[in-house]
Amino acid sequence: MKIEPVFVPYLKRVELLPFADTLKKEAEYDLVKDYLTPYFQDAYRPIMKGDVFECNSMEFKVMEVEPGTFGIVEPNTKIICEGDSLARTDD
Repeated sequence: MKIEPVFVPYLKRVELLPFADTLKKEAEYDLVKDYLTPYFQDAYRPIMKGDVFECNSMEFKVMEVEPGTFGIVEPNTKIICEGDSLARTDD
């Protein structure tokens, strides 16, 4: 068995949507600024389109990544969380 290295690119952009049943009930917050940026900041987390992950007891689905279909979220990656939250039937 031969192991070959794989190039995993840094992502320029990632689009995420939360699952409605996991959203916090706080009066007002910014998902990107208050939760997602701190979650990804300096962690260099690998993600793939279609992944579901938990952040502060909320679940998110990776809707799109650029470039390609997988990569690493780094400090310069633009994190986008816009649109309606997902129902469980959407996963």
